[in-house]
Amino acid sequence: MNKVMLLVAAGMFGLGTSIVFADEAAPATDQPVKKEMKEKGRGERRGGPGGEMGEMGGPGGDNQRMMMDRMMMKYPKEMEEIKKLRETDPEAAKSKMQELSKKAGEEMKAEREKMQAEREKVMEMVKTYQKDKDPKMLEQIKAKVTEQYTQRLENMKKKIEFDENNIKERKAKYDEAVANKDQEITKRLERITNPPKMD
Repeated sequence: MNKVMLLVAAGMFGLGTSIVFADEAAPATDQPVKKEMKEKGRGERRGGPGGEMGEMGGPGGDNQRMMMDRMMMKYPKEMEEIKKLRETDPEAAKSKMQELSKKAGEEMKAEREKMQAEREKVMEMVKTYQKDKDPKMLEQIKAKVTEQYTQRLENMKKKIEFDENNIKERKAKYDEAVANKDQEITKRLERITNPPKMD
């Protein structure tokens, strides 16, 4: 593999990673979101540390949580509004989440198409260079590859920063749950042993 193809391969790797990241950033349909909303309700009824947004049990829960994390990275304000709305109007929250999911899906599709066009453009530049061996074309290819790789690094940095903040929040919730352990056990015991009477 010559120098040009190595540069292009590096660029395509960076671009491909961005495409995968964009794909995961938003759901294509509202199905996972519906399950997330449903599981959220269950967690809240149970109480304790398992009820926060994105904490879902069962098969596929980790993938859904990652999807929710990416939604929160891309739309932090909207996701916070939905989180608050869920406490007062779950149906409205569900509707807003579906709207946001649709918007995100459309944006991600447009982004993927743009990336694909960029990839094809670079490959055309490579073909031209391989025929003419023009040093100026090589510099243009290098500039594109550098741009793509720099964007990949920026995406990685944002994800790391988000994960670090997320860990802090989860740790705080865990510490709170530990501090309230006895109270929560008492509450659960009361609910189990004294269920509400049905008329």
